[in-house]
Amino acid sequence: MRIAPTRGAAGLAAAIAALACLGPLVAPMDPLEQDLMRVMEPPGARHWLGTDHVGRDVLSRVLAGAPYSLGLALLSVGMSASTGTLLGLVAANSGAAGRAVVMRLADLVLAFPGLLLALLLSGLFGGGVLPMLAGLHLAMWPQYARMADATATSTLREGHVEAARLAGFPEWIILLRHVLPRVLRTLAPLAILGTGQAIMSLAALGFLGLGLRP
Repeated sequence: MRIAPTRGAAGLAAAIAALACLGPLVAPMDPLEQDLMRVMEPPGARHWLGTDHVGRDVLSRVLAGAPYSLGLALLSVGMSASTGTLLGLVAANSGAAGRAVVMRLADLVLAFPGLLLALLLSGLFGGGVLPMLAGLHLAMWPQYARMADATATSTLREGHVEAARLAGFPEWIILLRHVLPRVLRTLAPLAILGTGQAIMSLAALGFLGLGLRP
């Protein structure tokens, strides 16, 4: 009973990812073609999602823009997760002083709304892809750092890790072989949720004129 919903969700995610990758190829119409005789039409047999204010097919425009939205979202999540994982491992393995520095920095960033940080950074540098990615990266890395720190701290106290230390293995080997795999498994659901969050943030920044150019 618990497996079917998981498979259904995975299948839906795979279908959306496939549409995003093949969007421009499967778009039913030219996303740039205007038809002023069909302005703001409701969804119908010809235009499944209707038309916009200059008569362009909304479904075709959604499919054409999907690779950019999904690609940038995955890139921002990958950057944030990489930074957060690295800092989380450093915090868990550097003693109380190092952990306090990293966690207080994460708390400082988390004190501000994530979208506000991305908006401020994008607006400061005039919008575009790089400021937008930098803003999302700045806003999203603390949640991965805190999760990685909590997972790594508990893993470092387990018996097999202590046995590896007593056997003389270097600390970086212990982190790579015993700690990092568990941290990545813990961060996977957070990264999936973060992808949706990043897509919504990209849409909000685009609506404000600070994201991708039309």
